Amino acid sequence: MLHSSDQTLEDTAMTTTIALYNTLRRPMLDLFTAPFRPRKHGLLDRRSLSDHFLRDIGMLDGRVPPGTIG
Repeated sequence: MLHSSDQTLEDTAMTTTIALYNTLRRPMLDLFTAPFRPRKHGLLDRRSLSDHFLRDIGMLDGRVPPGTIG
């Protein structure tokens, strides 16, 4: 059985963990969803996608040197 001070410490740790999770959750979601957010005219912002990814999805010819997309 936990003493009241142990229970308070456990509650504080849980509250801190939840607050930290909620604080970090939004920036992490933003990091992974930023390239796929709709832009003007519903297009992806090609500047936020890597050359390797653009080649993989067929938007960039493999013979084009990296960094030349506009």
